[in-house]
Amino acid sequence: MRAWCPLVAAAVARAADRAEAAVFPGVLTRSPRLRAVLEDLARIAAFDAPILLTGETGTGKSLLARQVHAPSSRRGGPFVHLNCGPSPRS
Repeated sequence: MRAWCPLVAAAVARAADRAEAAVFPGVLTRSPRLRAVLEDLARIAAFDAPILLTGETGTGKSLLARQVHAPSSRRGGPFVHLNCGPSPRS
């Protein structure tokens, strides 16, 4: 494990160097499709309105929600995360 960790760290550092500058500092991507989504989210962050992010489990919705909240006008208030998946549906 000790020999493997430095190799992984170096690979992650190289990937971060190759990734395009992200709209949100916590998200690195070279995907044009994700880049377009991030740019849309950056524009949405300027509005004083709640947002709903949907998608499959494990796709990073919470990460993106926090990234949108950080530069928004609501950044001084609480970040409210609601997992709607287990909520009962009628």
